[in-house]
Amino acid sequence: MVRIGRGSDVDVKVAGCTGTVTQGIVLMRCGSELTRAAIDATRDMQVAALAQRPTGIGIILVIDGVPSLPSSGVRAYAAKMAAQHSDGILAHATVMTGEGFAMSALRSALTGIFLMAKSPYPRVVVGDVESAMEFLRKHLKGSIPATHDVARVAKSLPPPTLVDA
Repeated sequence: MVRIGRGSDVDVKVAGCTGTVTQGIVLMRCGSELTRAAIDATRDMQVAALAQRPTGIGIILVIDGVPSLPSSGVRAYAAKMAAQHSDGILAHATVMTGEGFAMSALRSALTGIFLMAKSPYPRVVVGDVESAMEFLRKHLKGSIPATHDVARVAKSLPPPTLVDA
């Protein structure tokens, strides 16, 4: 994990993802390929977010581009980590940006996968960070950052690459 120096001790840049924790919300921006490093970084950021907000956290995962299906090894690792580290997560929103029928179909397919997986916390797939924040606002306890502040932070995250920084 590499610090990206925006003043927080939890800002990260790893192969495939960049991210930060803001007021108990994990905000990750990932490319189209899921990596083990990104899964580990998400777990580390969950721990940091729970330290900020012990009553429970929200996760926003922004996926740049059309996601590819991870390898079976990465999928198995992701499932194992999700099962072991779901405590304290109150809601998870996946943001798949893009317009048109193809992206809408992808969001619908991912929604179906999440429904069948029977997540221990509510999940949603949306097209923008603002909709993700509306969803989190319904599930998080206490005060949470303003939607426009989280959207600004999401836009400021550097684009992810598959090469560790």
